[in-house]
Amino acid sequence: MGRVVLATTRLGVFDCLVKGQKSAAEVASETDCDPQAMETLLNGLNGFGLIKRRRGYYSLTRSTAKWLTKSSPTTMVDAVRFIGEVALEFEKLEDVVRTGKAAPFHDPEKPPSFWQSYLKGLATFARYGAKEIVRKVKFDRPPLRMLDVGGGHGVYTMNFLKKYPGLTGDIIDLPEAVPVGKKIVSGEGFTDRVRFIEGDMRNVDWADGYDLILFFNIIHTVEIDEAEALVKKARHALKPGGRLVILDSEHVGDDGDLSLTSGFNELLFFVINGTRVYPESKIRTWLKESGFNHISKKRLLSMPVAMLMVAS
Repeated sequence: MGRVVLATTRLGVFDCLVKGQKSAAEVASETDCDPQAMETLLNGLNGFGLIKRRRGYYSLTRSTAKWLTKSSPTTMVDAVRFIGEVALEFEKLEDVVRTGKAAPFHDPEKPPSFWQSYLKGLATFARYGAKEIVRKVKFDRPPLRMLDVGGGHGVYTMNFLKKYPGLTGDIIDLPEAVPVGKKIVSGEGFTDRVRFIEGDMRNVDWADGYDLILFFNIIHTVEIDEAEALVKKARHALKPGGRLVILDSEHVGDDGDLSLTSGFNELLFFVINGTRVYPESKIRTWLKESGFNHISKKRLLSMPVAMLMVAS
């Protein structure tokens, strides 16, 4: 079913039905598809409960219109396309398990369409939890400078900027990701308060004197020694009393059974990066050894299976 939704989204079928019911021939014509094949696709979607069929005409259900059309304010279309990119990597699962080697997901040779799907998909997911995260991170005084490491879509940075009018943000991300992020930030009207720094977070120069640094879904993309080095790098880039905020996949880290999300993410990140999800206890050790004295874990209603840690 997931593959069908992905194909339907890519073909523009749901968007074709936004303005009202249409026949299979009309949808095929507007999407440049074969009429007979389109009819079978529409019937399949009807069987899945994603669209309605009445007297040879097809229309969207309320939930499909809400989540799977570009014009909806709650659209998940970019997220679906991003998941499609991840699904392609799972086609290589047998080879990855046999060899222990995974092709780099963030390959600079990938086409611009990949980076569009990737950044816009991540931005879609980020919008659902960003406001709650901003509320959870407290400061002794309003922050003035922040660094978002690997936060190319800019959604988390922009939400902090909305709350703190005097705050400016730097975002480090790969050269292939930055053009997409700049468009997203420009569309929200934050170009004058956000500076993009192109480069690999592991070796690009960071400034210092930051009040806030974000590590959101990045430490699972690097090897364990590199993840520890990034935490130390953040400690040196922060002002005294500054906050390092880490958002990543939850992982209990003991020898017992794993949760669904822990187990899946272990597999996911190895398949797409050749890396692992690091347990909370390991991250706490890195933080303490790097000189962070106050470490707290926050619960997120919008992301119940994520781990949010604030260190200062």
